[in-house]
Amino acid sequence: MVEDVDFTLRFPFKVAPGQRIIGLEEACEQPVGPYVWQLEFKEPLYVLTVSGLPNEEACHEYKHMLWAALMWVQLQRGIAFKAEHAFEKIRFSADPEQVARNLERSLGLPYRGPVHGLANSNFPVAYPSSKQLRFCTVGDATLTVGTPAKQVLDVALEGHLIRRGMPVSLDEKYQTALDLYAAYSYEQTSNAKFLTLMLALECLLTPSPRHPVAREVLDGWRPELEARRNAYLPGSDEYVALDSILRELIFKRTDSLRRQVRTLVKESLAAVNDPRADALSSRAVEIYDARSTLVHEGALPSRELGQITQDAKEITESVLRAKYRRR
Repeated sequence: MVEDVDFTLRFPFKVAPGQRIIGLEEACEQPVGPYVWQLEFKEPLYVLTVSGLPNEEACHEYKHMLWAALMWVQLQRGIAFKAEHAFEKIRFSADPEQVARNLERSLGLPYRGPVHGLANSNFPVAYPSSKQLRFCTVGDATLTVGTPAKQVLDVALEGHLIRRGMPVSLDEKYQTALDLYAAYSYEQTSNAKFLTLMLALECLLTPSPRHPVAREVLDGWRPELEARRNAYLPGSDEYVALDSILRELIFKRTDSLRRQVRTLVKESLAAVNDPRADALSSRAVEIYDARSTLVHEGALPSRELGQITQDAKEITESVLRAKYRRR
């Protein structure tokens, strides 16, 4: 007779300095379909556990959906999550009882029954639910501003339901934008915070061609430029200089970044019927101009920077939320 074994996915994460999830004096649980989600705090980590999965492969697959759900919490509640994504390989012990006694004797860990394996607490793991593991944690965290655990699970479930029927993993460009959005909470300076938000937005840009008249003019210059470049030896200063102009010419066939930013914001918000689409797309262009000033001149007036950063955060969040619903 084959034993019916279910698996548990343990997914640890941290939140940004100055943030915390409150109400975790005891673990917070919520049923999600055939599974059970459990959120708890194991200092310095939060741990989201899903039990009832059919096998280890399902745990690896479900981890992507779990991360996407937490990204929705990030967009809705402003909590910035940080997590390792590579699974930890568990070393199961041949004598679980002896391992438990050794841990009690050498590390002073209270005996809680046989220990079937040890794992690094910082990494996701998948294991048979019947097995008891011990986790080793390294690190510390400073946490101050709280979000109730029940709210985190409720919003994570909302994000999970939105993603039903979509690809399991978030696409790479969108995930990079989310990573940068999360990095905003970790940056220490006002300039870095603002530029990180703008980088998140730029990750989502899709180049579009300029007007045919403009492309016709640019294409007319190309043969002459290629001929002039090819008159010199490859690698020479002259060749490199002309080649860089040729590459710039090719790049100029697409719309300016300012226009791409406007299009991104307007089309993303219009796709979810956001009435702010026109206003925020116009504001996004002004903010992008400020970004160019900061990058090229090195500074913006502090009062102006504060408002621009606040508006950039609203626009970036709005675009990321809109795209979450459609990817």
